[in-house]
Amino acid sequence: MSKKVKKILKIIIPIIIILAIIVTIIIVKNNSQPKVQVLLEVYNKLNGITSYQFQKEIDSKNKTIVAKNGNNAVIDNYSSGTHTTTIINNGTTTYISHEKEEYYIYNNINIEANIVESWMEDVINREYTAGEEKIRGKKYYYEEYQGSTMFCDSNSLNEDESQIKTRFYFDNENNLVYIKTIFSQTQEELLKIEISENIDNTLFEIPEGYIEISID
Repeated sequence: MSKKVKKILKIIIPIIIILAIIVTIIIVKNNSQPKVQVLLEVYNKLNGITSYQFQKEIDSKNKTIVAKNGNNAVIDNYSSGTHTTTIINNGTTTYISHEKEEYYIYNNINIEANIVESWMEDVINREYTAGEEKIRGKKYYYEEYQGSTMFCDSNSLNEDESQIKTRFYFDNENNLVYIKTIFSQTQEELLKIEISENIDNTLFEIPEGYIEISID
């Protein structure tokens, strides 16, 4: 083998090795990403069970718990120092103000218990892109959908809807763990998500000593 050939091989072989490494990384990355719409799978799972508890949280003082138990549901909301609970039960809705220690009961016929499912229904038929991003030091797969969603806690009424994006983040077991609403390059809202089939039944109860306020 001539010196010229050896010199060429010294140049070509490292290039081939580098290209092989790049191709391998791309293949591994593509194989690690789900081939299906993960948010749709989460929606189908919730639709297939009779009870669950869903929590979205900015921090301990700003969070919402939605619990479903058969045809009954509850929305327990903490927001900037206020705590309210809405209970949907047997054709009635009970609204509780914990600061005032009082509640109101009124009839309803149109409110359904599938609250989180309805929030997801508004999203799953939109086109989406997929990617990966680190959240609080850990990398997650995400699906990004155009526009805001009912999961968002921030007021987006004055925002340009065409510029808003919402990312749903999933762990290695396809559990929904975060939702990020991106309003602009400098403004976003990150919600920590927990979903469980174990529900807190006390959420469906009116605390003892609270006063009922009649509605005329």
